[in-house]
Amino acid sequence: MTCERTDTLPSNIVPTHYSLCLRPDLERAVFEGSLSVTVKVLEDTDTVVMNAAELEIKSAELAGGIKPVACLTDQEKETLTLRFAEPLKAGTVTHLVLVFTGTLNDRMAGFYLSKYRDPDGTERRLAATQFEAGNARRCFPCWDEPALKATFDVGLLVPRGLIALSNGQPLETILDREPGRVLTIYAQTPRMSTYLLACVVGDLRSASGQTVDGKPITVWTTPGKETNGRFAIETARAGLAFYEEYFGIKYPLPKLDMVALPDFAFGAMENWGLITYRENALLVDEAKSSEVVRRRVAEVVLHELAHQWFGNLVTMRWWDNLWLNESFATWLAYKSMDGFRPEWHVWEHYVADETSSAMGLDALDNTHPIEVPVPSVKQVDEIFDAISYEKGGSVLRMLEAYVGPEKFRLGLQLYMRNHAYGNAESADLWSAIAEACPPELRVSEIMSSWTKTTGFPVVKVRCRADRNEAWVWLKQERYRQAGTAPNDNVSWRVPLNIAIEDHGQMSHLLTTGDEELAVIVRFDFAIAENPDRPIPWLNANAGRTGFYRVAYDAENAARLAQAVARGGMPKVEDRFGLLDDAGALAISGGPAEVMSFLNLVASYRHETNYSVWSGLLGGIGSIAGLVSDQDEVREAMRRFRLELVRDAAHAIGWDARTEDRPDDALLRGLLIRQAGWCGDDSINAESARRFADLQNGGTADPNLLGAIYGLTVRYGGETGFEAILARYRATDIAEEKNRLLGALAGCQTADHIRRLIDFLLSDEVRKQDRPSFMGSLAGNRLATRLVWETVKANWQRLTDDYRGNSMMLAGFARCAGALTTPADLEDATAFFRDHPAEGLTRTVAQTLESLRLDIAWRERNLQAVGEWLAKR
Repeated sequence: MTCERTDTLPSNIVPTHYSLCLRPDLERAVFEGSLSVTVKVLEDTDTVVMNAAELEIKSAELAGGIKPVACLTDQEKETLTLRFAEPLKAGTVTHLVLVFTGTLNDRMAGFYLSKYRDPDGTERRLAATQFEAGNARRCFPCWDEPALKATFDVGLLVPRGLIALSNGQPLETILDREPGRVLTIYAQTPRMSTYLLACVVGDLRSASGQTVDGKPITVWTTPGKETNGRFAIETARAGLAFYEEYFGIKYPLPKLDMVALPDFAFGAMENWGLITYRENALLVDEAKSSEVVRRRVAEVVLHELAHQWFGNLVTMRWWDNLWLNESFATWLAYKSMDGFRPEWHVWEHYVADETSSAMGLDALDNTHPIEVPVPSVKQVDEIFDAISYEKGGSVLRMLEAYVGPEKFRLGLQLYMRNHAYGNAESADLWSAIAEACPPELRVSEIMSSWTKTTGFPVVKVRCRADRNEAWVWLKQERYRQAGTAPNDNVSWRVPLNIAIEDHGQMSHLLTTGDEELAVIVRFDFAIAENPDRPIPWLNANAGRTGFYRVAYDAENAARLAQAVARGGMPKVEDRFGLLDDAGALAISGGPAEVMSFLNLVASYRHETNYSVWSGLLGGIGSIAGLVSDQDEVREAMRRFRLELVRDAAHAIGWDARTEDRPDDALLRGLLIRQAGWCGDDSINAESARRFADLQNGGTADPNLLGAIYGLTVRYGGETGFEAILARYRATDIAEEKNRLLGALAGCQTADHIRRLIDFLLSDEVRKQDRPSFMGSLAGNRLATRLVWETVKANWQRLTDDYRGNSMMLAGFARCAGALTTPADLEDATAFFRDHPAEGLTRTVAQTLESLRLDIAWRERNLQAVGEWLAKR
């Protein structure tokens, strides 16, 4: 997919090698740099244009001391233009030498400063880089585009006693290169894109391990946290072995460093050989970390390791194919995790977390295709979203199920071999997979309908049974949260995986849109002669491998619900999928669909699986949020939710049991928090007792701390609020801070809400944490409007604080989505119209669309929900 690009560089010169030396001054928050870049001239030109932003160019010249007659910087275009008196001739290879200075900013973009406190409370500083997507130019002048790959030599001149890291292994250390400073020179990198270069400088500690063939794996942390890197090292060792075997290509660098940074905008960044992380995405305390964090760390580590091949070894040509990086890393993280953590049943979590999340965003009109036009690098942040990650990964999972795991793998290996150390786009991938598959599978044709088309289908299923046969009619339409529109005559090539109770599975490729297909299923008994024998149910997305929703006719939907109720649907993905589809149809539909979903929930009263419970409570929670402004309906919904969860919460209990499955630790925390939140007195009394024990120096199951903290804030009044706030201030463990902030977001008084807002915007909370937890607070119906008024009043400050980091600024913009009334919609629309922000166009459109849809849902369904609850 191509589009007109507005900020790409001229193609007359390309870099082949950078030799870069950086001298950071942590105390003054500045850095100096020198650069020699080897360039190849492709066309005669007297002008060299490269990227540079927020840098002061001290000098520039070509090899031989040829100085430019003009040296111009354009901060808006983020370019440096050098004009020479004589043209550079095509075919020439020369060197461009520059000296420059810059600021170690506090925005977590480019070369930036991070602050933290030592165990003794002393403030310390470190410097780190974050270059994706277009921020290498904030550290050194360069050709900052993914297709313009080069090799890199790096030198770091840092104060004695500090650790300095880069992508390569240290080759040479020169003491006192200048007084009190050490120069470290690193091995040359492979040919790679600028966004993958990285440097970290600070007082760091380490934990070390090795790959199976002896390459060092090192986790670096601030002092006192290094022992919490062991879990990540074990995960990386297993992950690297898996990927080497899966791709048939060895990890190409001689070492792997992973660094836990106190301040980091993303979850992690796949810099080749020097991966950087937020602390809570890398560090695990074996005694105190929850199961949620352990699995999250494993998933993030494996995601970044997958990038060492998919993204680093083979890189997209331009950001419109970002999905080639992120979708594969998302899917491969689960693929590898399933290989060495089978007890985690990760595909159950994948469909509940990743696939469902992607469908939620992709149901909006303001979604985007997987392959999305990106005219400017400044717009890239907006597509680091559930479409580029989770939808793309889910579509890959669907393709693997369609062509078969071995052919899919062979295709990926061919793709890697063909494009190693180069760039590629979607068509290259489909071509490689198609080469490994029989031609009748039509891989390129099928996948083009998924990557280039916006949205996804709902497959409508009608069944009729007669004698020993059943006729199944299938029809697809685009699924939209707003409902089907007359012009939605788009269709996909849908690989269906159909299961019939007691009759196995069948595959079918649905290729039509407005035509109906008939699939005949024959049973081994005559229906008319066996009136008491249940007609088998049909599941049109068995294993939840397909990226589509299913709408069944009433008779088959009833049979599926009965199967769930009697325990006749053993596969978790199928039970979750039935529930998730019904919940989505309830959100997009009218009273009939809402009642169908609410009635279906009763079939799950004996459910014991975490992922299914998570989906059930999430679906009910969505409807509860939509009716929360009506006191009577909200109270009736609270009683209904308590009725759903009470028995299960008491059955699983507070303490681990010998018969527990690995997921039960997750389920226990989910059920106890939900039951307590909905008003179970005995749960809340036990939570209060356990928190009092914590305050007296006791311990608690880390999987229950989130529930205990949340219930303490909800029911503990001023004492509980202050106690949780004090615990936040007393810890420097990122995992614990996140738990405590999440609990505080449930505060129940106007005074607590105002104090928490002020706290979130203060220096006591890291900039990286403010957007997400302000969004959590906005979801608290008591706080929504005050949060929104705060965002509006502080918009200029927020846009300044997160300049160059629009993905984080988007978290504040999304707070408007929690508003509820037509007047709110008018206010938010007017505000964003009058306060446009670069890189937020799609985020704002999605937020306002969601708000409009929620208002329309209330108009359609609020009365019916109230009546249904009143009849219970």
